[in-house]
Amino acid sequence: MSAETLVLPPEHAPGPYELVQGRCVAELVVRVLRIPLLWVRLRVISARLDLPDLPATDAGRLVAEVAAKPVFASLPFPRRWALRSLPRTARIQLTASGLPRLAPGAAARVPATASAPGQSWSLALQLRLACVDERGVVLAAYGPVTRSGRARALDRFLFVDAAAEFVQ
Repeated sequence: MSAETLVLPPEHAPGPYELVQGRCVAELVVRVLRIPLLWVRLRVISARLDLPDLPATDAGRLVAEVAAKPVFASLPFPRRWALRSLPRTARIQLTASGLPRLAPGAAARVPATASAPGQSWSLALQLRLACVDERGVVLAAYGPVTRSGRARALDRFLFVDAAAEFVQ
């Protein structure tokens, strides 16, 4: 083992990565002045991460399926409030295309879309490749949520926070 091995992080292997069940957190958070007031945790059913092979291409893609029924909440009230316009059995599809090749620790802003039956949301996700090893990667995401249609009072305070481990 050389000194470079200890200093340089490993490069991620190209190809598809699948979500490790139980190693993922996705939350809707209401923040005022960066202080989280209310949050609900959603269950991620499945996710797939495709990272680009070449540094110059933006061919990466993140696709996830999330249950609309919240699992946990900071208080009893937000659990009933969150996504109340959707049936509790609905699935939310999240798609982020155009992911650049990221070095470990690097971040990139990526547009994403979340959709469910009759609903659509736009997200400007800040993605960060938090950790890379020979088996997989850990991806962290943060960004504001913008609902299509008429604006609501909480829209400018609504954010998504997520972190997930993916393996090949």
